[in-house]
Amino acid sequence: MSLMFSSYRKTKKGSIVKVVRECYLRDDIHCGRESCTQCKKFKLDNDEQFAPSSGYLVDNARLSLNKLYPKQAHYIVPDFNTVTNQIDVIADPAFGNDVIILQTIWKRIKSNINVYSKLKELISSRRFYLFDNEFFRQTFRCRNPNETIDEYRENLCREACEWLQKHFTTIHIIYLIDSIDNENVKSSDECHFRIHSIADYVQNFHNPINLMDKLSANVQQNEDGGNKTQKNDFLYDEHLPLHLVLPKIKSGQLHKGCYHSNRYNFLEGTVTVMCDGEEMNVNIEGRANINRAINEDIVAIEILPRSEWKSKIHDTILDEELIGDDDGEDAKNHHSN
Repeated sequence: MSLMFSSYRKTKKGSIVKVVRECYLRDDIHCGRESCTQCKKFKLDNDEQFAPSSGYLVDNARLSLNKLYPKQAHYIVPDFNTVTNQIDVIADPAFGNDVIILQTIWKRIKSNINVYSKLKELISSRRFYLFDNEFFRQTFRCRNPNETIDEYRENLCREACEWLQKHFTTIHIIYLIDSIDNENVKSSDECHFRIHSIADYVQNFHNPINLMDKLSANVQQNEDGGNKTQKNDFLYDEHLPLHLVLPKIKSGQLHKGCYHSNRYNFLEGTVTVMCDGEEMNVNIEGRANINRAINEDIVAIEILPRSEWKSKIHDTILDEELIGDDDGEDAKNHHSN
């Protein structure tokens, strides 16, 4: 089965171009579970081109790993925000294997080079299975007119989880999201798979300390035990992810340069950048503005409006004990020379 999609795009020169894309939907895509009898005929040998390099998912997945499911096998399906913000937690060996990465997430994550490379390594070295939900007839649908692109992607992921849960029956599907809100709680009551925040899931490990330390700082626990995402009062601001920094450098909103710390004052430094075709040294002052940068780090900085620029003034201080009343004139003459 094939589907045709068409869209209109505006080029840099202002002309309108019609783009036509064809998508082929298949029925022979393996679900990922190695012992699945329904998908047995679709299973690829290890030496075949598209076979998963790290192997298929096992039946006793993640048993006794988490106190939420002490005796129940389950697969983890992380959403986009979880993969983006919590890749260090997911990549930790203590987090475990048998994780399903949906193609919808995989396509979006490619724009984030750092996360993409880590996830690619996990898929090739551990039991992280890439499920092509957008090429599978049972889990793909066209976008509704009233859906935003983000809503459409999220719905595709949840519908894929719903199909996987009905397909596996005895193995739970855990949809991990970055934070729990009222809307997610309400939607979890309407589906067959389970929804947990990654903070809630991680803190129920038998030894969660190391994983909890790696949780992104934007996850905070509510007093009632739930989780929310908010900006906390940290000493430093969060660093922008690389996929947001690179376009800003290209557009000129940010400037790339090497940070040089002041050897006499660790709260001061300079960054040499090109601005309006000219090389200039930008002074960086204060702990918050330096934001954890150390000497010779490659950084991206935002230059303040010219009206807020300050010149660096160095005062010369003479030790009064070295200047007597009789030789004051000689000292002035020597200083001017």
